[in-house]
This record gives sequence, C-alpha cells and structure tokens, in this order.
Amino acid sequence: MPVLAEAERLLAERGVTVLPDVVVNSATNAWWWWTLFGDLGPDADEAFAHTRRAMRGLVERTLTRADADGTSPRAAAHAIAAETLPVIAQRFGTYH
Repeated sequence: MPVLAEAERLLAERGVTVLPDVVVNSATNAWWWWTLFGDLGPDADEAFAHTRRAMRGLVERTLTRADADGTSPRAAAHAIAAETLPVIAQRFGTYH
C-alpha cells in the first residue's frame, strides 16, 4: 500500500524499511507480460519461482542502491528507472 512521503520518513526513522509500491506492484504487471510472450507456462510453481527470482533481484538492487546513495528505497527505485528508461527506449523504441 502506498504511503505518504511524511509517513515513509517517520517509518524510516523508526527503522522500518518501506519498499516502494512501484517496486512491489511491478510483479503483477510483469507476470502478465511474461505469460503473454510465453516466458512462463501455465504451471503455478513455474510462475511463482520466476516471480520470486525477479522480485528478489529487483528488491536487492533497490535496497543496495538506496544504501550506496544514502537515499530512501523510493528514491533509489526512481533513480534506477531513470537510468533504465533510455536503455529500454534505445532497445525497443518509443511510442508516440
């Protein structure tokens, strides 16, 4: 569930790590695309394993970046997205 920036700051001060909704909700969208393009079959165990691997990698990357930059996980996720978007546009083009 998304939280306000102030709530996120207060939780961080109490030692609570808040994973940004943009990160944790990405698995739902990704699952549809993986299924649509045949990256995943109809087997639930396969889908859960694939999603688990992808999410662990993304969460680890986000938290590592936040630690390295001295920022929040949300700021780290946005920085990762900002760096990744040009790579995606270069590879797949843009829609106008």
